Amino acid sequence: MAGFRKKNLRHIKNIFEEKTGADLNPAHRTRQRQPGRTALILAASLAVCLVLVGFAQPVFSPLNGDELSLGGTYLGDGIVSVHVENRSDKELKFQEQVKLMNWGTAQEVESTGGRVTMENTVFPAHSEGTMTIDLSEAYDVEALETIQPGEAGTIYYYLLLTNQNFLFGQDWMCSFSFRDSSEEPAEEPESTEAETLPPEPVEAVIAEDIEEELRFYFEEAYNLPMAFNEQNFVYQQKVQEVLRRFDGTVVAPVEPMLIVGRTPEDVVFDPEVPMEQQYLLVGENYHIIDGYGRIVAGFNSPTGWEHALTLKALLPSYRGETDGGVYMPLIYLFTYEVSAIREDNTYAFIYGQLLSFAEMEQYKFYEDDQYAVYEVTDLFYTDLDAYIDYFLTTRDDIYFDEQVRQRIYNIYDYFKDKENLNSLMYYNLP
Repeated sequence: MAGFRKKNLRHIKNIFEEKTGADLNPAHRTRQRQPGRTALILAASLAVCLVLVGFAQPVFSPLNGDELSLGGTYLGDGIVSVHVENRSDKELKFQEQVKLMNWGTAQEVESTGGRVTMENTVFPAHSEGTMTIDLSEAYDVEALETIQPGEAGTIYYYLLLTNQNFLFGQDWMCSFSFRDSSEEPAEEPESTEAETLPPEPVEAVIAEDIEEELRFYFEEAYNLPMAFNEQNFVYQQKVQEVLRRFDGTVVAPVEPMLIVGRTPEDVVFDPEVPMEQQYLLVGENYHIIDGYGRIVAGFNSPTGWEHALTLKALLPSYRGETDGGVYMPLIYLFTYEVSAIREDNTYAFIYGQLLSFAEMEQYKFYEDDQYAVYEVTDLFYTDLDAYIDYFLTTRDDIYFDEQVRQRIYNIYDYFKDKENLNSLMYYNLP
C-alpha cells in the first residue's frame, strides 16, 4: 500500500470526529495536557488505518472473475453438505450467515428463530472441500422434508451464501432438495419415468451469441420435470454471476394481460379438423422452459422465474382425434415495459444471450404506450423439422404422420408472420 499523505490523515480524522464527536483540531483545545485522551485518539486513528488496510486486501468476488462451484446434498436431520470448489487465486471465507430460499416462489423461508451453524467455511485458492450447514435449529425441518410431488416450490430450495453480508455480487446460490440422500426417492409424477435424453440431442449446435460461461447448459436437452433437473439450478447461479458482471441494465420481461387472441374463422391449420375446431389447435400459456427442457430466460429474485408467452400446436394422441391431444411449444414471445427499454444501455436476457434492445428491434411486432412485444423463436431453434423430431422422442402418447407435420408447419408459418401476430394482440381485461 502507498504511504499515507496529509489528505489521508485528514480523512481519517474526519471519520473519527464524525463517529466519536471528538475534536482533533489543535486550535480548539485548551493548553492542559490530557495524556489519556491523546492515547485514545491515537489508538482510534490506528484502528481506522488498520480497517483501511483490510479493505485494500483483494476479496473473492465473481464481479472480478473469481469462480467457484457449489453442490448441495441433504444428509437428513436438517444438515446440508456443500461441496465447494474454489477455482480462483484468492481465499474464500464464507460468513456464518445463510438464507434459505424457495426456488418456486423466490421467497425466503420463514425461520423459527434459531441459529444456523456452519463448519469448515474457509477454502484456500485452488482448493476444494466440504462445508456443512445445520439448519435444524433455525427452520421447521420436518415440514420442509414433506415433499408434495408435482409442486416444484416444495421440492427444491437453495441456500444463499455470502462472504460479505450479502452485498451485491457477494452471494451465491446452492440448490438442494429436502430429501435424504440415503433414502429412496419419493414417488414422482409419471412423466419423470421418461428416459433421460443423450447428451448430444439434435439441437446441440450452440448459438454463437450464447454467453461462453453458459454454453455448458445448452449442450444437452432435458427430458425431465424442471424441479428434478439439477442443471437448471447450476445454470441459474451462473446466470446471476454473468449478469452481475455485465456493464449494462438488464430489463426483466413482464406478464401483462396482453395476449394473442383467437385466430379468424377462415384460417385453416388442418383440413381434416372441422372448421369450428380450428382455433383449438393452438394453445397459449406462459412457460419457464422450452421444448428442449431448457430455461427460457432468467431468475429475477423479486418475482421468481421469468416466463415466455408460448404459442403451442396441438398434436393428436391417436389417429383422427380432433378435440384433444398433446401441446407442443412452438412460438416464443417476450413482453417488456416501454418505459424501461427506452433507457440507454438496456438489454434483454433470453436463452443464455444478452441482446441490446437495438438488436431486439428485428423481433418486435407490437408496441403501444405501455408494452413492446417480441417474437424471438429464432433464438430457440431455427430448424423446425429437427425440433419436431426431437419433441417426438420425448413423448409416447402422440400419433404422428405427415398430415400432423403439415399442421405444425401451418401454425408455425401463420404466427411467424408479424402482421398476423400484431392483429391478434389484445388486452384480456376483466
